[in-house]
Amino acid sequence: MNITLSYDQIRSILDRLGESDYGFRAVAGPEFGTVQAWILDSNYLVAVSFDNKVNYLIVEKFDNPTDLIYLLIRNDKKDPIDRIINLANVRGIKMIDAATGKETGPYVILRTRYFKKGFREVTSVVCNDTGEIYKFASFEEAQSFANAQERLQTSSEYARPRYTIVSIGDKEDV
Repeated sequence: MNITLSYDQIRSILDRLGESDYGFRAVAGPEFGTVQAWILDSNYLVAVSFDNKVNYLIVEKFDNPTDLIYLLIRNDKKDPIDRIINLANVRGIKMIDAATGKETGPYVILRTRYFKKGFREVTSVVCNDTGEIYKFASFEEAQSFANAQERLQTSSEYARPRYTIVSIGDKEDV
């Protein structure tokens, strides 16, 4: 499942829900941070804080909320695109292997936006107006599309969006 929310939508949810339903400290190797989860109707809104950055993601409900930590590290049940997005939003876009054109297609494009409030970076996959993910058979097609994207910086951002092309054809394990 791929759900994209704007910062305003996330802020509205947080204002409505108030304090998180679950909160715990997460440790991944030498790094640590906090995880907070708010129960939505059929999912969780999760805030993951590492290195003074807060990233938000929507995840499936689990019987045991501490299973969210496992999701943040690896989840075999999610498709490769969801796992890539989760990794980018939890650990940062630098953790994603950008395509070089030598990989097996198809390719997708990730857009990372850099928000002033909380100095957050939020990564999402580029979709059309109906929410369908753009997939490209060749790296060259993806590169051409990424180059044509507007890189305008909004007043709520401290930097222009960054576009990263990734191959999903050979992503058995992210």
